[in-house]
Amino acid sequence: MLSKLVAVALGLALPYGAAVGWLALSQRSLLYRPWPGPETPEAAGLQGFRLDRLATADGLAVPVWRRPGVPDRFTIVHFHGNGGGLHGSVSRLAGLSAAGHGIAALEYRGYPGAPGRPSEPALVADAVALLDRLAAEGVPSDRIVLHGWSLGSAVAIQAAVRRPVAALMLEAPPTAIVDRAAEIFPYVPVRWLLADAWLSREAVAAIRRPILILHGTLDRTVPIAHGRRLATRAGPDAEFVELPEAGHADLDQHGGIAHMLGFLDRLAASR
Repeated sequence: MLSKLVAVALGLALPYGAAVGWLALSQRSLLYRPWPGPETPEAAGLQGFRLDRLATADGLAVPVWRRPGVPDRFTIVHFHGNGGGLHGSVSRLAGLSAAGHGIAALEYRGYPGAPGRPSEPALVADAVALLDRLAAEGVPSDRIVLHGWSLGSAVAIQAAVRRPVAALMLEAPPTAIVDRAAEIFPYVPVRWLLADAWLSREAVAAIRRPILILHGTLDRTVPIAHGRRLATRAGPDAEFVELPEAGHADLDQHGGIAHMLGFLDRLAASR
């Protein structure tokens, strides 16, 4: 009897261990999901943009899609989600720049047109390097607004902890990548295994700047409860807006751009 129980236990443990091992080894390829698309703003149909390159601390040159703004408008530093690349942010970049705001949109390592491999330390370092580059160009920190969508919200939050900015605009933010992974894989010890935890819920509490959080009621990729909890962690400086007809990737098509432009107008009026 005991030998049979041992055999059953081993029969269950070995496939489980193999599955956990595969997830551990594949975690970054599962989290960071680039796919082909236009590698320049011109090819993506963005008018008035140009392709720039950011020199990273470890000697790479990653793309930055840039558009100058009009005087007295903000410079919006954009970080996209985990899938695709900057080519998936065209409507957002077009909508925000149409109001006269400047744009500096960072492409991630390993995504279309960018060398290297993505990781949390690398992406945070590149985001900080971009903010330092803007400062060296004479862009005041109180004219810089960070804009992150999905995974990009985590990049924006980590950058805001490390450098002063005027405000943040976050679309569909997870409280932490590890939190969402634990929901998707409840029987896997992801909190022990995940290398890139992206703990936004911890970092956001240290930011004392206005924060706009947009989240779609129909979001199944990052459920709206994440956005609500993150807003609570952010405290009184956070404004939470629920878009009832939006899912995860289409907030810009359901009033998101208008909410962000209104937020920027209120921010400018408060100066």
